[in-house]
This record gives sequence, C-alpha cells and structure tokens, in this order.
Amino acid sequence: MIELPPVPGRIAGLPRDPRGYPVPAENLWQQGKPQLAVQDFRRCGALYAHGACAVCGLPLTPGETLYRLFSHDEAEQTVKQDACKRADGPGHRDCMIFSGATCPFFATAGARRTYESRETAKGTPRGATAALLGFAAVQIAMTQEPPHAVWFHYGGVEEHITFTTGDEMAALLTASEAPRGPGAIRKYWKTEPEVKRAWAQTLKLAARHGTAMPG
Repeated sequence: MIELPPVPGRIAGLPRDPRGYPVPAENLWQQGKPQLAVQDFRRCGALYAHGACAVCGLPLTPGETLYRLFSHDEAEQTVKQDACKRADGPGHRDCMIFSGATCPFFATAGARRTYESRETAKGTPRGATAALLGFAAVQIAMTQEPPHAVWFHYGGVEEHITFTTGDEMAALLTASEAPRGPGAIRKYWKTEPEVKRAWAQTLKLAARHGTAMPG
C-alpha cells in the first residue's frame, strides 16, 4: 500500500483502488474495478448538477470558491482570460489539494497526461509546474441528444497556487473530520445501473433549467 499525505475528512471515506489511492467520484468504474485514469462525463455532469464535489462527492456550499487543477499551459491561458471551458467539474479546495498531492500527473514535474503505445508520441505534458485555481463561478452545459457532451464554464479566478511537486501540495493538507449531518450525503456511483439513473436525472434537470445550469 502507498503512503498518503494527510487525508481530508471528505476523502477518507472514499473507496480505494488496490494500491490504496482514494477513487474520486468522477472516475469510471468497469466490472467493479475503478479506472483512475478515466473521468466519466456522466458522473462529471451528474455530480455538479446535484451540487457535489467532483472528488469526494459531498455537497458544495453555495457561494464558495470552486477549484480545479491545471497543467502549466492551461493555467497560464486561464488566468490570462479569467475563464476557461473544461470537461471536468469543480470541487472543494482541500479535495483538489489532495489530488494535486497524489495524482501522478499533477504531482510530478515532466509528467504527461496519457501514455499511448511506445511507437507513438506521449500525451499532453504537465509542464514545469502545475496549478490549483479557484473560481468565483462555474456553469455546466450539456447536450440533450446523443452523442451527449458535458462542459464546464469556469469564470473569475479568485485563487492561484502554482506548485512543482506533490510534496508542496501535501504541505498544505491537514487531516480533518468528515462532514456530518443530514446534508452530508455523498453522491457516488460504482455500478452502471446507478450511474445511468443519476445521468437520467441530470438530463431532466438540464431540460428543466435550460442548456446551462448555474452551479
């Protein structure tokens, strides 16, 4: 089992993969096995449409700053434009800090997002640094008809943390208690029937509120 940095209370209850990594709520499960390298657009859309963090699946507080990790070039362009469009949804600050500390892509200088066969070029580079950006607002937009697509429109950069290694992000973490109470219901779907039901609910919400739903 791997040695993890201090685990935020929101993340402590997540399922783990065989190595011990917590599996984010946005990630795909296939035949009962988590796919840490694959974000499922249905889960991404359903989580934010239901007001939940992309990592822990627990509620986002209305009005709080919303966070996502970025590669070097993505962060520079986003800060310059004060906005961006992405296929992955936002989360809590501590959840994204933990992801930055543990995700091999974001935690390692020179990493690349995907690896193809040895005969082809490697995937998108992280760059010399990565960044955690916090935003004032996020809107979700999705297509109602197949092939479905989900996009998140981020705007208003409120915080910008640049880091080189996962250790720098780990230093920002402290262990905390998991949220309690009736409002702390985790949105997390392991099986295909579960995520299909959540996705159907999400499409209904989108139809009710229009193509763009405010977070």
